[in-house]
Amino acid sequence: DRIPLDGHLFTPKPLLTLAITYFGNDIEREKDLMRAFTDTLLQVMKNYHVNVNYQKHTVSPTIDQITAYFHSMNERKCQFVLCVMSGRSEEDLKQLKADIKDCGTIKYGIMTQCALLSKIANNRSLTGYCENLIRKINFKNSGINTKVNLNQALKNKKSTTDSYMFFGADVIHPTNVTGH
Repeated sequence: DRIPLDGHLFTPKPLLTLAITYFGNDIEREKDLMRAFTDTLLQVMKNYHVNVNYQKHTVSPTIDQITAYFHSMNERKCQFVLCVMSGRSEEDLKQLKADIKDCGTIKYGIMTQCALLSKIANNRSLTGYCENLIRKINFKNSGINTKVNLNQALKNKKSTTDSYMFFGADVIHPTNVTGH
């Protein structure tokens, strides 16, 4: 049986200090897309009852700039950085993600979630993309996304003496994908 997500989180955790950060070299060209993404993300957070205080930043994707940025975020006690990555090649993006994780998550212990600007640009449902992103962020932030209703799950059980085991998986995948 499927567990309906119903457009809400079981326990949304507030984000008291969220940074929505563009890691790239072309913010002028990409600022409208970043604005649309940020507006949609914040609206979906509101719909999901995730209280958030946020700041927007832009960081050049060099190791020195990334290190300085996360040092600064650590000093400011930033709780979570949503890293919107823009790069010229797969290799650039792979290295950028590794640098963000090494510096932000490992060195400074700041929770991070990476998102590709190209995926945001090419997504048919920005709202759906943001909903999935918020579920990832809420989970990393120790929130609870869903809870199984055992009465509902066991309503068709055959016997009161049988044992039952539940398996769960948090599988986030795009919907309405064509060409499998």
